[in-house]
Amino acid sequence: MKRVLIPAVLAAALTIPAGAVASSHAYSGAVDPSGTLSFKVKKKHGKTRVRAFRFEQIPVTCDAGADTTFGTLDFGIKVKRKKFHAVAVHQPHGSEGSTLKVRGRLTGGARHATGTIRVFGAPPLGSGNPGVNCHTGKRPWTADRKP
Repeated sequence: MKRVLIPAVLAAALTIPAGAVASSHAYSGAVDPSGTLSFKVKKKHGKTRVRAFRFEQIPVTCDAGADTTFGTLDFGIKVKRKKFHAVAVHQPHGSEGSTLKVRGRLTGGARHATGTIRVFGAPPLGSGNPGVNCHTGKRPWTADRKP
């Protein structure tokens, strides 16, 4: 009976397509001059996406003064030729909205990532004060894959 089972299990394992196996890697890094970000790169069915892109404590300049901002993207970003980019607009009911632009590139055999992030409009701010006419400018960032 063992002779029948072992080849049957081996045959079943060999019929699973290689693309059906999902892989995921977590990245974390810093934004220049200050702030942090993190995200995951997931590959499933031959498609690669950046998921759970999160940033915090990024400095912004507003009409009312300086503050920091934070946010999370709740959608996946397609990765093509090791590059990704997204534009997200947040327009809460009855208030001025904000726009996030993020660009990135996986480098070093996908062990590292670099890119830029920009937030402008009325983003959520670290102090809880409503921001008016705020912007980060184009901020470079770097991230490394966690072991």
